[in-house]
Amino acid sequence: MKKKIIIGVVAFVVLLGIAFVYLNYRNRSLSPSGTAELTANGLTVSIPYSRPSVRGRLIFGTAEEKALQPFGMYWRLGANESTEITVNKDFLFNGQPVTAGTYRMYAIPNAGEFEIVLNSELGQ
Repeated sequence: MKKKIIIGVVAFVVLLGIAFVYLNYRNRSLSPSGTAELTANGLTVSIPYSRPSVRGRLIFGTAEEKALQPFGMYWRLGANESTEITVNKDFLFNGQPVTAGTYRMYAIPNAGEFEIVLNSELGQ
């Protein structure tokens, strides 16, 4: 009886581990990660991100077109997690002073332009 319980627990843990690895791999493969980095005049900007796989879907458009991200709606950049931007020194962002550090990036897409927003609250 004791041996059957131990075998059952081990089998459950193994199946749980396989499921975790599969789901983690599946999510990463559908939305591959990338990094963009720029260094100029002592300023280094690094942006790790996950890009969404389009798979025949309309990403940006109107709600009537059933776009995944309708125009004019707040969008958390990044497919898996929020996209973050890290800057090594103070800089101007759209004419506004921003201190060096790491920020989450958001956008409000429209047909002809994107409004980009930085947020200092990380881990949300």
